[in-house]
Parts: sequence; structure tokens; C-alpha cells
Amino acid sequence: MLIKLTKHEFLSCARIAFPSYVIVLVLAAVGRFLTWLTSRQYILDNIPDTFVKIMQVLSSLLSVLYVVVFMSLLILTLFMMVYRFYKNYFTDEGYLMLTLPTGTPSLVLSKLCNSWIWIICSAVVAAISLWITLGHYEDVTSTFGELFKSIGDLIDRERDFLEEELGVPLWVFGAEIVVFIFAYITNFMLS
Repeated sequence: MLIKLTKHEFLSCARIAFPSYVIVLVLAAVGRFLTWLTSRQYILDNIPDTFVKIMQVLSSLLSVLYVVVFMSLLILTLFMMVYRFYKNYFTDEGYLMLTLPTGTPSLVLSKLCNSWIWIICSAVVAAISLWITLGHYEDVTSTFGELFKSIGDLIDRERDFLEEELGVPLWVFGAEIVVFIFAYITNFMLS
């Protein structure tokens, strides 16, 4: 019954989430294309100045629109979780939901599983859209590469000290952090 509840909840949320994901990814791709066009000097030299200004204005507007839609994607995910909990338990739909031949833990667990699925999907779409938007900038990619490399070097250099201070192996501490983040987000969703 839990799988059926989760499936129906997933399909209900997909009607809102998938179009918003497509919009974010399309805006990222179009914005990257316009940025690419406006950064090519040989293209700018061969077209009229009016068209160049129009492309630059469109590129700026799409950048602003992308940031607004990107932020609203994250807010939409939170709103969708809260709205589905509310709608399924406190409206007329809640009357039908609570009369299903299943226990309350299954109902709440289906909502929780669905919320986690959409949080993960939103994070993946956000990462893909950021990669589409910023992936062609060598400075950004080299900065992230250097950041991850320096963090790895720091951990390698200070591993013994960290394990002595923490009292556990470093991988156990990392697993504890992951479990803590999971528990915190789960607590946020349930409250």
C-alpha cells in the first residue's frame, strides 16, 4: 500500500514539478546560448549594432529571469511539500485519505518519501542548470576544482589530528554528518 500511496503522490506532484524543471533547464540553456553569442567577437562584428544591443539586453533579462526562476524552484519544492501535506490531511481529500485501509504511519511515510524524492530531484535539476549556466566559464570550473582539491589536501594533511580530536575515524564522522543532515531535513518536513 505504501508503494501505491507514494506513486499517486508522486504523480500528483509531478504535474507541478516537471514543467518547472523544464522551464529552469530551458532558461539556463537559452541564457547560455545568448551569453555565448554575445561573447563571440566575430559574430558581433558581422551583425548590426542594434541587433547586438538587443541580444545583450535579452541576455541580461534572461539572466535575471533565470535567477528568479531558480530561486522559485527551490521555494516551489518546499511549498509543494507543505501544500501536499495540508491538502491530503486537512481538506476534503483528507477525509478520503484517512479512510484508506492503511495505517497512519504508512500515510505519513508515503508523504515523507515523496518529499525526499522531490528534494533530491530539485537538487539535481538545480545542479544541472547551474552547470549549464556556468559550466563554460573556465574560471568558475577551475575555482571549484581548486576548492575541492584544497579540501582534499587539507583532509589528507590533517587526517591524524582530526581522527584524534574526534575520537572516531574520519569516514564515521562524515557518515554522522550525512545522517544528521538527513534527520534535520526530515524533521523540517514533518514539522
